Amino acid sequence: SLAYLVALPLACSPHGTLGAFALFMTEEWTCGLTLAYMFQVAHVSTAAAFPEAKDGKVAMGWATAQCATTINFAPGNWFWTHVSGGLNHQVEHHLFPGICHMHYPMLAPIVRETCEEFGVPYLSYPTFWGAFMAHWEHMHKVGQPIKVPTLGDA
Repeated sequence: SLAYLVALPLACSPHGTLGAFALFMTEEWTCGLTLAYMFQVAHVSTAAAFPEAKDGKVAMGWATAQCATTINFAPGNWFWTHVSGGLNHQVEHHLFPGICHMHYPMLAPIVRETCEEFGVPYLSYPTFWGAFMAHWEHMHKVGQPIKVPTLGDA
């Protein structure tokens, strides 16, 4: 609620109204940017599939779609598992959203083996930096201008 986000810091801050506002905006910007990049590297990347729907349906099953469109990053890294609340295990998060994130590292090898067994993609970058760079590579690719044919191009 706004009371603990704005009113309480304003009432208790030794930094005054402007200082408390600056700290609030810094916190919001930092958290927002961190979360945005965490979600972007797990979904918008060169490795992720972007299936097209035909007649309102995607030509793959639900679990396959979850695996093909999500990407893990730094799965063996305790820091990212803690800081992201397990969202670095995005594949497991999508397949088992009701399971506590602390179990994702133990589920990951089982999910990977099952994906291999059934020929389903299991996407994972060993580091956050690798996932981040793949995200920016994808953004660069989709940001390129498209040459629109004109009547004289025939």
